[in-house]
Amino acid sequence: MLIDLPTTTFQSVYRAPQTDAIQTLAWIEEFSNLARHAIEEEDDEELRRQYEDELLRRAKWLRAAGLFDIMHIRHPALRAMVDDAIG
Repeated sequence: MLIDLPTTTFQSVYRAPQTDAIQTLAWIEEFSNLARHAIEEEDDEELRRQYEDELLRRAKWLRAAGLFDIMHIRHPALRAMVDDAIG
């Protein structure tokens, strides 16, 4: 006796649409670049603050998406700044 199995798999049901996945990866990449710039910028205080403000704006969305539930920021100062800003 043959059993008809559904053709949908766990992966196909729970996979994010490709455009959403690409957009999410772009946000993660931008967050990483902003973090790097905020950490490395020593000469221009105003520019560093702009990087930090934009970084924290993105961190709120990435936290809401659950990124920080599965990934941790290793840089101590950056981790403290993000934790202080968005808890």
